[in-house]
Amino acid sequence: TIVTAAQPSSSARKAVKEFSYFLKRITGTNLPVMADTQPVDGPLVLIGTSKALAKYGVDTGALKYDNFLIRSGKDFLAIVGRDTEPPANGSSYEAAYGTANGVYAFLEDYCGVRVFMPGENGIIAPKTATLKVPANLNVTFQKSMLVGMVQFRCGADNSLRHRWRSTPGLRLLSSGGHSWGPAIPVKTYFKEHPEYFVLVKGERSNHPASALCISHPDVLKLKIEWCKEQLQDFDILEIGHPDSYGKSCPACECEKCLALGKTLGDRV
Repeated sequence: TIVTAAQPSSSARKAVKEFSYFLKRITGTNLPVMADTQPVDGPLVLIGTSKALAKYGVDTGALKYDNFLIRSGKDFLAIVGRDTEPPANGSSYEAAYGTANGVYAFLEDYCGVRVFMPGENGIIAPKTATLKVPANLNVTFQKSMLVGMVQFRCGADNSLRHRWRSTPGLRLLSSGGHSWGPAIPVKTYFKEHPEYFVLVKGERSNHPASALCISHPDVLKLKIEWCKEQLQDFDILEIGHPDSYGKSCPACECEKCLALGKTLGDRV
């Protein structure tokens, strides 16, 4: 029986689904899935944080980022990781999927599963009538790379990036690297503070990318305050300038900005 929390994380739900899918594919067996609030007898597969972990002495308190642990004993297998949900207005890249990572690691390392590309032809799942789990497994995985991302285009199955354990362990706030707009939106500030934005040919520009007058002291203060606010929820921020800065997105021509350096690279 697979046991999970009554209200599992999105990572744990995904992990249960993937574990069940590959177990069926490998052994032909369908295991029932039950919540930790229900009485369960017999050997158990514990996936994700749940009340059932305490009975087997499985402690997840030291897990960071999207790391995970795998434990086994006489009548149980536990796969659990650190999971967080993506922010309301964020993406799945901004969540931790430790439990899902743990299930994929178990499937790879102990079941021989490999996923090389989307579709049936990209999956290797060796069949066996009996899946044997090593006794007394005590695996704790700590990622050596804190943030890793994989994106697919052309209609590829986006779940493959999870199977490659590529989701970030740190909570990363990304706007494609361009954070001037989210931090100091032109729609919010330009009317009352045009001086916050670039001076081009003698006029302040309300370019939609929020091209900033980077020498203005209030711009720096606003950006610092925005960063502090975001770091309440995220571990890493991308704070780069807009694309094509100095070309289609204009750079400021005021005296103070020009005095920052001879080239755009020097100024930003």
